[in-house]
Amino acid sequence: MQRREVAFTSEGTRLGGTLSLPDGDGPWPAIVTLHPSSSGSRDHRLFRHLEALLVPAGFAVLRYDRRGSGASDGDFWTADFRLLAADALAAVAMLAATADIDGRLIGVFGHSQGGWIGPEAASRSSAVAFMVLVGACAVTPAQQMRYATATSLRGAGFPETAVEQALAARDAVDAAIRGEIGRDQAAARVRAVEHEPWFEAAFIPPLPADTGDDDDLRADGKWRLEMDYDVAPVLARLEVPVLLIHGDHDRWTPIEDSQRVWRDAYRDRPQLLTAVRLPGTGHLPTLARGAEGEEAAPISPDYEVLLLRWLRGLAPTV
Repeated sequence: MQRREVAFTSEGTRLGGTLSLPDGDGPWPAIVTLHPSSSGSRDHRLFRHLEALLVPAGFAVLRYDRRGSGASDGDFWTADFRLLAADALAAVAMLAATADIDGRLIGVFGHSQGGWIGPEAASRSSAVAFMVLVGACAVTPAQQMRYATATSLRGAGFPETAVEQALAARDAVDAAIRGEIGRDQAAARVRAVEHEPWFEAAFIPPLPADTGDDDDLRADGKWRLEMDYDVAPVLARLEVPVLLIHGDHDRWTPIEDSQRVWRDAYRDRPQLLTAVRLPGTGHLPTLARGAEGEEAAPISPDYEVLLLRWLRGLAPTV
C-alpha cells in the first residue's frame, strides 16, 4: 500500500487528507470518504476500515479531514450540506487530476450525515460515478432526530408518556428556530421538562441566545442550516449506481421511510439502486447487540463481502 499526504482547496479553504493506493501503477478506481456529524477526522473507524479492505482489492481511498478538523482549515459550524458537498467535489476533482486514478471510476462513501452530502455532491457533477452510503437517512434531519429521540427513550425503558413529552419539547425548539413560535414559548416548554430523568437522552437542541429579537432565531445556528434539508428532490436527479446499506437495528435512521424515499426516486431506474438491510448491525455495520459497544464491536463480515462484491461489479477488471 502507498500512502500520500495530499491537500486541495474548496471554496477558498485548504483541506488536508491521505490518499491510499494499491501497489503498482494503476490507474485505480477511487472512493472519497464523507463524514458523519459526530466525527470530522480522516481516521473515523469506517474510513480506516475502508482503506484496509479496499486498497488491497485494487481501489484507491481518499480520507480527508472535514473543514475545521485535523489538517483542514475552515469552520464546520458554519457549513451547510451544500458547502460540505462542494468540499467532496473538490476532493473528487483532485483525484480526477491524479495520474494513477481512473477518472471514470471515482465514487463517494458516506456514513450517516455523509448520506445527505454524497447525493448533494453527485447531483452536481458527473465526475461522481457511484455511491456507497451506510446508515443514510432520506428524511429531513429534523424528522430523523424525532425518530432517534423516540427510539433512544424507548430503548432506555422510558414510557410512551416520556416519549411524547420529549418530542413536544423538541418540536417547540424547532418551531422557534423556524420562526413559527416565539422563543419564550419554546423556552417555557423546555423548562417544564428539563428536570425529567429522560431529558439528557432526548437530544433536544439548545435555543439560540435571547437577543430580544425572534428574527435572530431564524438566522442563527448550524441546526437551522440543516434541520429542514430535503434530500428527496436531489435523489430524483441522480443517475449513478448506489449501494444503500442499513443495519437492521439502526436506532438513528428510520430505515423503512428512508429506503422508500430512495426507491421512489429511482423508480424509473431501479437497476441502479441496491438497497440492503444488513442483519445483526446498527448505525455502524458492526456486530453489536445494541447501542452500547457499537463503536468498538467487530465489523460485520457480511458487510465486507457485500461491499467488495458490489464494487467489483462496477470495476470488474480490478
